[in-house]
Parts: sequence; C-alpha cells; structure tokens
Amino acid sequence: MSYISEINELLQICAELIGLSCRVTMDTPEYIDFDQKMESFINRYNLEDTRQYQDISQYRLTRSSQYLSSSEAQSIIQSLMALKKLQMPNRNKFDRIFISHSSDDIKYVKPFVELLESLGLDKKTMFCSSVKGYGIPIGQNIYEYLKTEFIDKNILVVMIMSNNYYNSEPCLNEMGATWVMSKEYITILVDDFEFDQLKGCVDSQKIGFKITDTDRLDEFKDNLVNGLGLALSSDYDWEATRDNFIAKINCAPEKQPN
Repeated sequence: MSYISEINELLQICAELIGLSCRVTMDTPEYIDFDQKMESFINRYNLEDTRQYQDISQYRLTRSSQYLSSSEAQSIIQSLMALKKLQMPNRNKFDRIFISHSSDDIKYVKPFVELLESLGLDKKTMFCSSVKGYGIPIGQNIYEYLKTEFIDKNILVVMIMSNNYYNSEPCLNEMGATWVMSKEYITILVDDFEFDQLKGCVDSQKIGFKITDTDRLDEFKDNLVNGLGLALSSDYDWEATRDNFIAKINCAPEKQPN
C-alpha cells in the first residue's frame, strides 16, 4: 500500500468513527485499531518530528480523557490531510537501499556493494540480487518478494545506469516500479555511459553522478549515513575506502565472479 493509500484508509476509518457517535470511546477495538494503524504509518514514513503528527498526538491514547469528540476527530482528519499534501515526506529517510542493476555490470556492482558494506550496510539495509548474501532469500518468489519490498518499505532505489541496464527487461521493470510507486531514486552512471543517454521513466534533469566522481560519492555517503542513521567509527577512513573503490573499478576486468 502506498503512502497516499495509507492516509486515505486512515481518513476513511476516522470518518467512520465520527459517524458512530458524537464522541468515540478510546478503549473500543475500533479506535485502538485505528490508533495502531496510525502509529505504524507514522513510524514507517518517519513522521514523528512533523508538526502534523505533534497535532495528532495530543488526541491519542496516551492522554487522560476516555473520549475523542467529533471536533477532535475532525482535527485529526485535518492533520492527516496536511500530511497527504506532503506526498512523500522525509525522502532523505529510508529503510533500505535497493540496487537496481544489470548482472553484466558486476565489475561495478560488486565493488559498490563492498563500499556500502564499509559504511555498515548489511542484508537488512541493502538489496542487490547479483551479490551473494544480498539477493532473494531461499524459497521466496522473486516477484512477490520485490513487490513486498516496494510496498512495505521506504526504499531508496540506486540505479546503476549503463547500456546493459537498458538491454535488461528486469532492470526496466524495476525502473517502472520505482516510477509507479513514487520511490526516491538516484542514478549512478558507469564510466562509458553518458547523461544524454538516460531515457525512460528516469528524469534526465534529476542530478545523478558518474560512479567515479569523488565529490558526488562523498555527498552520496553523507546522504546514506543520515538517511539510514548509520554510526561510523572514529577511525573509519572514508577517503581511503572511496579511493580504493575507484581504483578497483578502473583496473577491474570486464566481469568479475560473484
């Protein structure tokens, strides 16, 4: 279910609660279910610090009153409507990185995954189908798994753009899913692929970068650290790790084993 769909469901439930009575008893199963769904929604999209959530929270179960009046329910509805206008807030906050790529670009992808591992990403925070340990779990249906990922998680999609990418049907499907689900994405171009070659559902005006661009890699690292809430050790040397990553790419053979 998308961000907007979840808000619409909450709006409908709240409106139904108002319709039941001029005031709602807050210990009823109906209200408790609504409150739990709202809390889950708030947590999923990192809305705890928004003014709208602060407005809503004063009417939640933690307060002393046993009842929610119709006017208070209307206030919750107004706050939810305000959140709806944000479309997808806190895009810099996400649960997981999804690396959309062609398996023929493993010479770029495997060192890239190793670079992200150095920042503390693991199988819980990164998905990459071509690298062992980061793909589809055993026994899972690939399409159902990916659908669940896109629906249930706030994902940052990292597209490794190349000619191989555009020649891959699965890659184009992932690009389309990213667009349909309004997921935040960033394009990273391999060394022999240019910005004017971008096409399809990606916005050619949206800032991406070349995979060996040190300044953009620095910015990308900072976005990951902030977005995933990573804690880097004091002795971690990002610049040396970054430069080693670039060196691996520059001297790598056309393909590497997984």
